[in-house]
Amino acid sequence: MPTWAVFLIVILSAAAAGTIQTVCGFGAGVLLLLVLSQFFDMLTAPAVNLLVCVFLCLALAWKLRREIQFRLILIPLIPYLISSALINLVVDRIDLKVLGILFGAFQLLLCLYYLLIAKRIKGRSTTTAGLVCGFFSGITASLFGVGGPLLAVFLLGASRSKESYTANMQFVFLITNAIIFVNKLIKGLFTLQLLPITVAGAVGVLLGQWFGTKLTSRLDADRMKTIVYVFIGISGCVTILQYIL
Repeated sequence: MPTWAVFLIVILSAAAAGTIQTVCGFGAGVLLLLVLSQFFDMLTAPAVNLLVCVFLCLALAWKLRREIQFRLILIPLIPYLISSALINLVVDRIDLKVLGILFGAFQLLLCLYYLLIAKRIKGRSTTTAGLVCGFFSGITASLFGVGGPLLAVFLLGASRSKESYTANMQFVFLITNAIIFVNKLIKGLFTLQLLPITVAGAVGVLLGQWFGTKLTSRLDADRMKTIVYVFIGISGCVTILQYIL
């Protein structure tokens, strides 16, 4: 595939990812990683994914900075950082084939969770739930650059408003994505050669953030999330088959 075509695909997918996260509060990392994993291995793709998402989270967190509940986000943030640090110590030793299959399985579980379970849960705002959700979010963020879905379970129920929920999610993502990315940078998983494609992704997510802001009042977030998670489930099946066959 020509280089220009890769850049175009990344920009367009990043724009879609930025739109989805602006409307739903999360999802950019999931969708963008589906595309990046087609061009990079499962060690490099999450590193690029994390840095692109930092730009998006920074823009959204700054815009909604007055809605951030700093004491609340500390509950999931601390175990998130601990578990992600532990996974980062061993992630580069995991066989790429195994990691690819795990990613496919993760996508399938994410799809089934949202379609069959998440809609029945009204949100758990207890401290214990926040600690548990934060811990497992840190694990999936370190492995795949995706930490939002479980974190959303806690913050949806604990945040004081829709705006606060979005602001809290983006601020947590901003901190955690930046820290996890620095760890990957130190390990040599992100190089200067990856900077152009990262800039292309950043431009895409910022365009998506602008577009998503315009659409927020018009779109049904639940319907959009359903479509996205069905697509993620299909992609999970394809990913598993690619690594098994």
